[in-house]
Amino acid sequence: MVDFKNKYINFKIKALYIWSHGLMRAALLGRLSRLGITIVPYYIFEESNDFLITTNIKPILDKPYETIFLDRNNVGLLEGFDNPFETLASFSRLWNAGCSGIGLKSEGSIIAYGWFDLLRCNNKCLSFELQGDEAYAFNFQTARHMRGRNIAPFLRTILYDHLQIMGRKRIYSINEKFNTPAMIFKEKIKAKPLCYYVYVNLFNRFSKNFKNKIM
Repeated sequence: MVDFKNKYINFKIKALYIWSHGLMRAALLGRLSRLGITIVPYYIFEESNDFLITTNIKPILDKPYETIFLDRNNVGLLEGFDNPFETLASFSRLWNAGCSGIGLKSEGSIIAYGWFDLLRCNNKCLSFELQGDEAYAFNFQTARHMRGRNIAPFLRTILYDHLQIMGRKRIYSINEKFNTPAMIFKEKIKAKPLCYYVYVNLFNRFSKNFKNKIM
């Protein structure tokens, strides 16, 4: 006999979990997007090394590691990432657009990476020209088998040190509101929210950014 009561309870718990983590709202917005109605609520943050330096974050790795700049000669060392062919194609587009990447290498493989742009903050929802003391950091990824080892915040520390040496004191990043893990990470590293936007695109005929709040 099927235990409908337990099934209902399990379904309810799962639904509450999904809702609390913003996944259901993100799924609803994703369904609207497939119909031609794109709505993206997001924040623009300013990040710095002040908090990361005081915590002295180090990656939890048993083997030696080094940080490297990504280029077409070493990108084949990526290991443990989803959709490798799409990843390589996106890397090529970013290099062609003038962006630069940094990676963490261990045992001959690149196990994490992140990107930065010195010319534009160029997100799918928002794009603006950067000034001489600004930079845009984005697309930090860690290999599946290396997650939960403080690698992402450590790589950010290295990148921000590099940018500040270059005179780039204001470092921006963008996060969608319902990307709960990323929002939690921004809180963890004490990133400062500057503005909250809602991007709306209707059937590729009308698009606009609505600035809801200046933080």
